[in-house]
Amino acid sequence: MLRKLTTERVEPVINDQKTNYLKTLISFFKNKHMLGVTISSVAMLALMMTVTTSIQYTFMIYFKNTALISIATVISQTISFILLIIPFLRNKTIVDLSIKKIAKYFSSLFEIVRTGFPSLARQGLATLSTIVMNNVAANIGNDA
Repeated sequence: MLRKLTTERVEPVINDQKTNYLKTLISFFKNKHMLGVTISSVAMLALMMTVTTSIQYTFMIYFKNTALISIATVISQTISFILLIIPFLRNKTIVDLSIKKIAKYFSSLFEIVRTGFPSLARQGLATLSTIVMNNVAANIGNDA
């Protein structure tokens, strides 16, 4: 119903050029910098999820103490944060973190928030799923 009631005011630009996906894929694998960023991002996500899950199972099965799972999760998240912030503190990155520079470019804050929001949402959903998994584990962990 909404589609019928809307009027397209801007002519869509039709691109008749064919996209060569194989050429795009080959150029992706030739770009070492992009490949490194992609592999490191996927590895970081996989390792963070693996560490969080393994800590929960370790406390639930080995230590038989489900009350400490939340503390272990906070510890693992803190360790992950410290490992990620160390290169910035040692000035080993091309990005220089400074409050003065953030205040200087306050007008671009919306763009920064818009770019980082998907990562924030992913982390929020991961935290929510961890909370749910901890509650389920606490219910079944005491019976084991």
